[in-house]
Amino acid sequence: MSTTSDAISLIWEDEKPGSPQWWLARAHESVDEKRDFFIAEDNLAGYLLGVVRHPPASRYKVVAAIPLLSEAARSDAIAGVKSAVASWLISGTRKHIWRWRIARWSKLLWTHFPIAAAGFCVGAALGFLVAFIAVSSGLIGWPMMVAGVVIGAGAGPALKFLVDRRPKHAVAGPWTRFAIITLAAASGAALAAGGVFTQLWGA
Repeated sequence: MSTTSDAISLIWEDEKPGSPQWWLARAHESVDEKRDFFIAEDNLAGYLLGVVRHPPASRYKVVAAIPLLSEAARSDAIAGVKSAVASWLISGTRKHIWRWRIARWSKLLWTHFPIAAAGFCVGAALGFLVAFIAVSSGLIGWPMMVAGVVIGAGAGPALKFLVDRRPKHAVAGPWTRFAIITLAAASGAALAAGGVFTQLWGA
């Protein structure tokens, strides 16, 4: 058991190394709102997080984030999170949250860059094909929409294959991969179609 000097009424219970629990330490506030506090590790971004939950709700709110610079500094980082949680209890100010969010999203995008690039290329190919058909054949309105649906349906298996792939060390689930690939494919299609229309119709 360990207690921070200014943690109000929080008494932290540290988990032993190798514990199957997802938290590294936890505490319970027995007065006022009776909140539960946990310290967890974000392996993707390399941060230790202080989170709070209001029972019986199941949602957690991140109130502190401290970078884990090395395994040797783990104890200091945990102590830093406890201190940051204590500061949040007093002032309501969350510490380093935006740094953690930026680090997490940067790592997430970098980890999934291969499938994002593949989705961009598939989208660009589809956009180019649809735009080229539209310009060369003069199809507009419903005929062009039907052609786009047919081409998009044909690319469905390729996009599904990309979504189902699990990049090495990826933490994100299929819905996150789906969002990344969809945005990448839409961006590629928009750029390719816009380029074709600008070059051919604008000439």
